[in-house]
Amino acid sequence: MVLSIFGANQTLVQRYLSCRNLQTARRAILLNIPMNAIFLMVQLTAGLVTFAYFEGCDLVKSGLIKKTDQILPYIVMVLFNGIPVVRGLFLSIIFAAALSTVSSGVNSLANVVLEDIIRPFHLFLCQKDLSVKYVTIMAFVLSAVVGLSTIGLAFLIPFLGPRILQFSFSLFGALGGPILAVFTLGMIVPCVNNKGGIAGLLASIIVGLWLSIGAILNPSPSATLPLSNISCAVGNASKNLTTSVNQLSWSIYSISYLYYAPISLLVALIVSIPVSAISGFNTTFPVPSCLLAWQARAAYRHLPDCFSTQWKESSTIFSVKRVHQITPVDCVSHDVLSSSNILRSFTADRGKSDVRLN
Repeated sequence: MVLSIFGANQTLVQRYLSCRNLQTARRAILLNIPMNAIFLMVQLTAGLVTFAYFEGCDLVKSGLIKKTDQILPYIVMVLFNGIPVVRGLFLSIIFAAALSTVSSGVNSLANVVLEDIIRPFHLFLCQKDLSVKYVTIMAFVLSAVVGLSTIGLAFLIPFLGPRILQFSFSLFGALGGPILAVFTLGMIVPCVNNKGGIAGLLASIIVGLWLSIGAILNPSPSATLPLSNISCAVGNASKNLTTSVNQLSWSIYSISYLYYAPISLLVALIVSIPVSAISGFNTTFPVPSCLLAWQARAAYRHLPDCFSTQWKESSTIFSVKRVHQITPVDCVSHDVLSSSNILRSFTADRGKSDVRLN
């Protein structure tokens, strides 16, 4: 799932595009790895400190908090009680990080709707592109609508219970896995054509949504261990902690949501290759080598000659700057990153389309 986030997520791709060149984007990704490791260690340390500080005290049962999501803010309020600035700074950092993520998602979704739905639809109906002024106005309107919708959906979170994070990651894995599969097929498997890519994408989406929605509607029984209140500061009476533990039985919906993305990727690979084989692979319009990963090019050069018809040596790739305008970019020193470059690798029968190359 991490690969689908950093490799094929629209929000991250837009951040890569904001970098000065390809090398800067790679440095940003490499710097993100140790920063994420440090952030994870801080989270683990905070959890251990909280467990040790409230040992023998169930904060929810004692009435100190209402939900388990309030544990971290509560311990910050307790530990830094009487110390100015710290508690306010902690809350402001949380809100700043949340707003940063929301703003990136709103911007990405608005751009996707504008570039992939509105502009192509207008071009198809009116045979001309939108003006710059109209595009700017539509971008602001879409951002406002998406932002207000996101804030409105936030009021539904309390009704989803404590598993909201699992729900979000489940749906993200179900939908992010197919997108990662499309990128992977385009970069590594040149024999997959547009028919196979679309079939694999649809099959992986169906399987991913089936697993995620099924897991939400059929949740696994909770295995949370009971806690005591013997060390709480409030005067609660001790309770009998003898509980019956549900016997956990395996089902298809008990698969961890962290595996939804690789399952979707595997389904796309299994479906797309046979469909491409039935429809003739890419023998008519071989894929340019610059659209493939260098590891794939090195591997395919050692395969028999019968596989060489699926791709051809080329020093030029095509970078889509607009929906209707395609310009050649040098393969070695290109500075433009675009998901369309990846998607074109398994749509090699583009010669049948009406797209004009400059």
